Amino acid sequence: MITDKSSSRIYAIISFSLLVIIWWSITNFGVISTAYLPTPLQVGTEFVSSVEKGTLLANLGISLARLLGTYIFASILGIAAGVAMGLSPNVSRFFRPILSFFNAISGITWIPFAILWFGLGNATIAFVIFNSVFFIVAQNTMTGVQTVPEVFEQAMLTMGAGHLRIIWEAMLPGALPSIVTGQRLALGFGWRGLIAAEMVAGSVGIGFMIFNGSYDYRPDVVLMGILVVGVVATLLDQFIFAPLERRTIERWGLV
Repeated sequence: MITDKSSSRIYAIISFSLLVIIWWSITNFGVISTAYLPTPLQVGTEFVSSVEKGTLLANLGISLARLLGTYIFASILGIAAGVAMGLSPNVSRFFRPILSFFNAISGITWIPFAILWFGLGNATIAFVIFNSVFFIVAQNTMTGVQTVPEVFEQAMLTMGAGHLRIIWEAMLPGALPSIVTGQRLALGFGWRGLIAAEMVAGSVGIGFMIFNGSYDYRPDVVLMGILVVGVVATLLDQFIFAPLERRTIERWGLV
């Protein structure tokens, strides 16, 4: 029996296989010169070579460490700020336009200012990731807290619960689906901001490796790096946040 999950995987395999076939056909029959678009074999060879040399894993490890460190910090602050704003209707009305404004500004947009303020290096990259993560998490958390039925709070107050207990046992669990959704979105934006920042302000990392490959006129390195970026982002989303979001929604009876 084929489940929806199995069916989705089959479609994913078919779609990506079709893309590889089209890619191979374009390069093999000379539609686009391999000087501009390397063949799948060339990219695969470069991938194996980079893994054996350790350059790919080293750069990828640095990028993931940068992402996770700043992402966790920004998420914690975003959840705390979102809860604080969501508890008061007047405060949330005041801050919602500000959060919406900064959410509309891509984290990548902050790169020029970050370079002016912090120069080239880790501080600039961390600043870009933080701006890509914090506002999304804060806004989704605030929205989640506001959607918790007021009857839960009133029931706990009637039973003598304090405000901290209400937040911990009612507000946070009730807002959890929105919080997880915000974190899932923020991870994608943070990853993209990281890659862009590494291209401009980094001296190591997967983004720097891709950008440096263009200077060395190595399209195989560039495309290999791009594919690695996409694969890593997909794996993080599909094996961590997609199941977590699904289970959270199911757990709290929203489906």
